[in-house]
Amino acid sequence: MNYNAEMPIYLQVIHDLKKKMIQGKILPGEKLPSNRELAVLYKINQNTAARIYREMEIMDIVIQSGGLEHL
Repeated sequence: MNYNAEMPIYLQVIHDLKKKMIQGKILPGEKLPSNRELAVLYKINQNTAARIYREMEIMDIVIQSGGLEHL
């Protein structure tokens, strides 16, 4: 992550997660990390992690069914 880039950090994380999905590192139906786990993994605030998942749900990349899952 480039925390000083012109692209907001939440978009950088979304891009990274999408890349991992395309590469098969995150499989369809696989449960994603919790907000807390994502925050620790990417060294971001938990509110930012929650925003990332909200944005990804709006983009139809993930669904929430007891936990966030990749479509």
